[in-house]
Amino acid sequence: MNLYTIRIEELIARIHKNLNIKGYEIKEMIPRLEPINETVEREVKSSIYADDTEGILRTKESIDPFFNEFKSWGEISGASMNENKTKILAINSKEKKHKNIEFVDSLKLLGVIFDKNGIAKINLENCIKKIENTFSLWNNIRFNLIDKITVLRTFALSKLWYLLNFVTIEENDIKKLETLAFNYIWNGKRELIKRKVLYCDFKDGGLNMVCIRAKIHMIFIRNLLYIKLNRHRPQYQYSIYWMKFEFFREYIENFNIRPTPDSKERPSFYQYMIESAKTFKQKFEKWAKCENEKRLKVNELKKSSKPVKLFSVNFLKNTEILKSKFIYNMMLGQYAEKETLSLPNNIERKEELQIFTDMYKLNSSNIRLTNYKLIYNALPTNFKFRNRYDKNCFMCERRLNEDCEHIFVKCERSKEFYEYVRNKYLHKKNLKNSLVLLEFKRGISGEDNKALSCFVYSVWRIRNMCKHKEIDGNHMSNFKEIFNKWFITLTNI
Repeated sequence: MNLYTIRIEELIARIHKNLNIKGYEIKEMIPRLEPINETVEREVKSSIYADDTEGILRTKESIDPFFNEFKSWGEISGASMNENKTKILAINSKEKKHKNIEFVDSLKLLGVIFDKNGIAKINLENCIKKIENTFSLWNNIRFNLIDKITVLRTFALSKLWYLLNFVTIEENDIKKLETLAFNYIWNGKRELIKRKVLYCDFKDGGLNMVCIRAKIHMIFIRNLLYIKLNRHRPQYQYSIYWMKFEFFREYIENFNIRPTPDSKERPSFYQYMIESAKTFKQKFEKWAKCENEKRLKVNELKKSSKPVKLFSVNFLKNTEILKSKFIYNMMLGQYAEKETLSLPNNIERKEELQIFTDMYKLNSSNIRLTNYKLIYNALPTNFKFRNRYDKNCFMCERRLNEDCEHIFVKCERSKEFYEYVRNKYLHKKNLKNSLVLLEFKRGISGEDNKALSCFVYSVWRIRNMCKHKEIDGNHMSNFKEIFNKWFITLTNI
């Protein structure tokens, strides 16, 4: 493909130099401030990506010379044009056919559908339908919450990110996508953990759930940076026109070179881009000031001949650090919210980070998720759904409010299970069972942490088996089978 790309440059040059081919003329919106020797291109005749070639022609008479260049180049290179896949989208034309090539009302280029008005609205509709179909497909596979978030990021919402480089998405569509996403990860049931918490990183007590709104902001800002980088290329001159007085003042030599666009007439795509950039600008300025204060202190201490470089408060002048992940994390701040755990008096607040760090060292997502839900009181116990179920404990069959403390500590079955684990697996034999111990697991060794994490998961599995009447034989034998299987998995991998 690289060799083909090199060779096809000759075709581009031939098309560009052919004066019989009239391309789309674009006037330069920003005069170049730096002295240049080359001629400024102001006419776009073609666009090529790999082996996909598009002609951007202004007149009907340009069609034959355009195809003739293909034929003459093909005689030399051996390449040929596939006429069966060739289509012409004519704007303001009554023609329906040119020789053997039909005129169409819409066509797809690089996965995006274009019609006579530009990028078709049906693109977003088709994308949302594909995402719905993806959820329907993966719903047939039994995954836990962590695995479903991976599916969401990898197979579902990834279809949307490319499209958002070209289209705008309204608030109703964003809400619809959020509803689809959270219905999928929660199986259409009640959401037991706040969305703002799930958006957080693992170390902050979240599950690194993708935030659609922050991702949209990131895409708009990356597009703005790309426009700034390519501001002298003809394809980007209309982008400059609609945003030149918002973010490109310092790159304009004469403000009256072109009429000022009215913001009311500005296309919604650029309006959303400007709004996202303004929000990011405020956040970046705060970040840059804090970071510069740290760097000034470092420079004072080192007193080096090469001091650490300071950041400009203008984010457009720091493009080298503005990677997608950096922008996303900065925009995520307004949607994610770290929830402070209700720690007992004997556990210091600074240990909160270590609690989540130890949890995510567990190599089983099932065990990790059960312990994660226990911390946030998100396990679907009967007490949590007391208006839907009877007040019963499924394991000991006693009539009471079945909450987490009863399931893991007070239930007669769980007492038996804990004695088995303490005598056989715990290094600290005098460790008394409590909900605080099972939630936070402080003051114990790494092996005991794994054993208690596996205990929580195994008890919850037994509880669910009792609920669905899947328990086979003795409760203790079933518990031993589950616990031994998963504890070996934790310690051997």
